[in-house]
Amino acid sequence: MALWQTAGRRVPTYQEYRLELERFLADGLTLLAVERETGAVLGFGRAYNINLVDGWAWVQAYATEQARKRPYIVGEAALLFSDYLFEMLPLRQLYAEINGYNEQTIRLSERLGFREHGRLPDHIWLNDRYWDLLLFSLTREDWQERRERFSFLLSVEHEAQAFIT
Repeated sequence: MALWQTAGRRVPTYQEYRLELERFLADGLTLLAVERETGAVLGFGRAYNINLVDGWAWVQAYATEQARKRPYIVGEAALLFSDYLFEMLPLRQLYAEINGYNEQTIRLSERLGFREHGRLPDHIWLNDRYWDLLLFSLTREDWQERRERFSFLLSVEHEAQAFIT
């Protein structure tokens, strides 16, 4: 999916895609962001390598080009997904890896409360240069602080009930 847009990565065969998708779906929790009016999928949020004993999970997200043109949608989906993970699972922290060229995701992650903890220099080749891989984490405590700031977006119980019925 998102990897298909990585420069130099070939499109997999159907069998390769199927195996990749099966591993992807079996290894975590994936929620789709869907536009209510059209039903179009705008992206996904995914938690994987979930460790309930030690209380952490890795997270990743992908937004379609259509969604990236409307960044408030991406931000709202990220807020809801982070809130869901901390409310539904006994997690202490979330981890994320973000390529250095992805400035929009870095800014969004920092707004959500993620903090940079390290870099792997020259990790990925794209557009005639190497880019760093940044390592981020978000603790439950930092999320609770941010959650207060975004509570008006997270109060969606009434919308969810209307959507279900």
